[in-house]
Amino acid sequence: MNFVGEIDREPDRADAAEALRLLRRWAEQADPSEVARLDPAIARLLPGREVSNYPDLSRTYPEDFKSDADYRASMPDLQNGPSSLIVGAKAQIQHVGISNFRLPIRFHTRDGGDVTLETSVTGTVSLIGEKKGINMSR
Repeated sequence: MNFVGEIDREPDRADAAEALRLLRRWAEQADPSEVARLDPAIARLLPGREVSNYPDLSRTYPEDFKSDADYRASMPDLQNGPSSLIVGAKAQIQHVGISNFRLPIRFHTRDGGDVTLETSVTGTVSLIGEKKGINMSR
């Protein structure tokens, strides 16, 4: 006797609709950071979030916020800590950087004087997927 179990068949549109219904129900009661840990794209399934991007960005900063020792201690040290602190796909970064930042450059002239000019600089880096991160601060 041959029969195909539920696990062996390809999901159809009805299965996808049921999965979306279940995800929406879970996401409505879950903490936003919990949703983001599972998959940031799920945040778009919440009512009113259909076309927004994750994370929510804001140009306002709470004026009364003070970073105290307890707050800083609660933040993970992504640069010096273990790579297990970094969540997400290990994706290769092919090319990222900053362009057209201006720096002074000084030349010593033949007659013993100095000339300071301004130059435009582009700085870029790449990173293989297995590496932890890039620090471009220097």
